[in-house]
Formats: sequence, C-alpha cells, structure tokens
Amino acid sequence: MGLRRAVCTGAYENDQAERHGAARAIRGPMGPLVQRCRPVTSIFHLAMPVASLRASLRFYREVLGAGTGRSGDRWSDVILFGHQLTLHERPEQLLPAEAQGVRHFGAVLPRAQWEALAGRLQRDEPHCIEALRRADGADAGGQDKLLLRDPDGYLIEIKARRQAAAGSRAAGQSRMRALGLIGGMSWESTQHYYRLINEAARARLGGLHSAPLLLESVDFAPVAAMQKAGDWDAAARLLADCARRLEGAGAEALVLCTNTMHRLAPEIEAAVGLPLLHIVDATAAAIRAAGLDRVALLGTAFTMEQPFYRERMESRHGIGVLTPDEAGRAEVHRVIYEELCLGEIREASRRRFREIIRQLAAEGAQGLILGCTEIGLLISPEDSPIPVFDSTALHALQAVDWALGD
Repeated sequence: MGLRRAVCTGAYENDQAERHGAARAIRGPMGPLVQRCRPVTSIFHLAMPVASLRASLRFYREVLGAGTGRSGDRWSDVILFGHQLTLHERPEQLLPAEAQGVRHFGAVLPRAQWEALAGRLQRDEPHCIEALRRADGADAGGQDKLLLRDPDGYLIEIKARRQAAAGSRAAGQSRMRALGLIGGMSWESTQHYYRLINEAARARLGGLHSAPLLLESVDFAPVAAMQKAGDWDAAARLLADCARRLEGAGAEALVLCTNTMHRLAPEIEAAVGLPLLHIVDATAAAIRAAGLDRVALLGTAFTMEQPFYRERMESRHGIGVLTPDEAGRAEVHRVIYEELCLGEIREASRRRFREIIRQLAAEGAQGLILGCTEIGLLISPEDSPIPVFDSTALHALQAVDWALGD
C-alpha cells in the first residue's frame, strides 16, 4: 500500500507534551494500517544507541510507521505503538546482533492491526522480517508472532493473541460474508477499495484467500451532473437500484465507495434489507481511538458544506468538525473533480492543500479527515502537521471486520 495510503498518522501524547513543553508532541507519518491510534497514557521509555540516526529513523517511520517527537543533531524520539523510543547516534556503544542474546522489545497488537501490519511488511518490506510464526489453529489462546530486525540488529517481536474465531478460520472455516460494493464514483478510488479489502482479507486469513465481492460500478459522469444540479432524488433512485441488484446477486452488506454519496445513505438503506457500512462511523472510530475530538475535514463541497457528514460525526460520535474557508473549500472541490477524478496529480495542488491543512491546524484541528476517497492520491502523512485519517482505508478495514464477523 505504501505510505501514500495511510490510515491514521500521528497522535497526541499529553504526558510527553507537558513534560517537554511542546504544544504538538508528536507528528506523523505512521505507516498505513500499522498503528491504530489511541490516547497514549504509558510512561514507558527506552533509549537505544544506533549507528546511523538517518537509517534508523527511516526504518521506524517508514517501515513500522512510528511518529516522531523531539529531536537533536544526534538523537530523536520516535513513538512506536504508543511508547517512546529515543534513538541516539552512538555507534561505539552498539553490540553486534549475535552478542545481544535474548534482548528484544516489541508490542502486543489487536488482531486486525497485527494482520494488516504483517500483510504489508510481507508485501513491501520482506527483507526486514526475521520470522513470522502463526500459532497452531487448534490453539485458540495461542499467539501469532512477527519478528523483525532493525538496521542495528535489534530484534523486535510483535505479537497478537489468537482468538477462538480466528482459530476456527485457521482450521479451515474461512467463510467471509459477501460484500456488495457500489463504486465508480470515481473508479480511481474504487480500485483502491478492491485492493485494500482483498489485501486485508489475505492478511487475516492467509494463503490464497481473497474477499468475496460483488461490484456495481456506475458511470460517474451522469452522477456528477446530478450532484451539480442538486438532483439528489435521481441519484438516490440510481443508487437504490444498484443496492437492490447487489442484494439480489447475494451481497450480505453494502459498501458505498464514496464519501459524498453517503448523503443518500438513508435512501439506500430503505431500498434493501441489508446493512450499509457507513464511512463516517469507520472514520470516527479511529478518531475516537486516537483520543481526538476536533478534526478538520477535506472533501467535496457537498461533503464539507452539507450537514449529512458533519451531523453524523458530531451527534453520534461527539467529534467536532472544521472545514476550510470558502476559497479553500472551492479549491479542494475543484482539484477533486478537475484533477484527481481524472487521475491527475499536480504538485501545485499538493502545495495548496498543504497550506489549507496548516491553516486548519492553526485553527485548532487535532487531526485531518481525508473525506474524499480521491484525496489520498494527492495527500500523504508527510503533507500534514496533524494526524491523518484516510476514510477510504478505514472504511475498507471496517468492511473486512464485518465480513469476518469481528
């Protein structure tokens, strides 16, 4: 998936901020699907000598997805799975890997988080994996283990406890419930849904497993025309028909692969007897897990200005939402429709988005929602001074969790 498809980046650590007098103690990037952000209450701290600070930071930030805190010429804090590591460039203090014995450190992660990390590292960073050991499928209480070596030979053990449901799947009961995807708005983002869902399914189930998906992909041009004309009734009829066809074809839940068209979620749900997995709920769960309650939203003008997205985020999840000023909203909307939906990535637009994000952070936003499924094509964690929540990736993971009954 790469760092350009991050789910959630960075977190605020109040304890560290108070201790160091920092208004923003931690900044991204965290890697995609690596760390499910949550409030950091631990005071755990580990200082380690490294040969090259640059190489070590590259590993912990880009491979494991750690955030970074304070730094100096020859040292830097990194925040890994909620704990602080301080890396000191002291090559003379290093022990060779073979002399480190049983010394190691690591973390115990939630099952979905561990599976996503293991799958991503197997695909993108296999050279870092020392071993990947899965518990016996019959042992419901066993642990899966991922062993990594960092550039200085430190062994990192990342574990996840195997639950009974996961054990049953490992023993061969691997059925996923079928998901019905309503896509094509635009197809540029729909392809990411397809890939993300299947990657997560393979990471969770192993082997050659993939997700049972049904896709109804619409022609976006008439939909965009309906949006522009404000003809939401016609758009609702179109998407309701899509939902009925997916239901008839055997879908057991619906995934609407677009933020904007969740404006019509009530109409779609009323047309079928299937649950619709809502993108706002998936995004809000990650924001609340990060301990944040005030975030910025970038999306189409419909998403930023109409109440459907903001009201659900605020009333159901207690999360306040900030949006850019009128000029900023117009520019974000223009870039989405005139560039990103056409597959065009322009550096000038990235610079403008960075300016908008910095302004929202200055206004008090603690995090940033990529509230259009195309924005992740342009903006990465490095572009934001505040934690980033990629609605596309979070929605895809929510769908896999539901399909596996987790």
